[in-house]
Amino acid sequence: MSSDSFDAVFVGSGINSLVGAALLAKSGWKVCVLERNSWFGGNIRSTKITEPGFIHDLYSAWHPLFTDSEACALLKPDLEMRGLEYLNTEYPTAALYPDGSSCFLSTSQDTNEREFSSHGASDGEAWVREVQDFLGKADLAVRIARD
Repeated sequence: MSSDSFDAVFVGSGINSLVGAALLAKSGWKVCVLERNSWFGGNIRSTKITEPGFIHDLYSAWHPLFTDSEACALLKPDLEMRGLEYLNTEYPTAALYPDGSSCFLSTSQDTNEREFSSHGASDGEAWVREVQDFLGKADLAVRIARD
């Protein structure tokens, strides 16, 4: 099959390529996605990296932002029809430190401020500043309901 058989060709199958390809295909374009790895999704994937039986999400801490995006709203019916179901948790991510301690990121801003404050005197305040700065620009990445 030659490249002129397609209206668009995406090199790499990261989330942006997959979303772009899906949206163009929904509009009737003939789309080709090329990927060199044995998996699709770029760095957003799950695999075994430690003990047998444990599956780890790699590099996907920001993947939940997709669920609030315009692209997800447009593709959600098609994704659900094909069996995709997003399952969320109150604690979507965490970090394990070399000394064995850990830090959990919650869906609650107040809980996160307390968690970060427990690790460093000014860390909670710094977290709040970062979130406020992000929210000031969030409409560039996600749909936010405004009152």
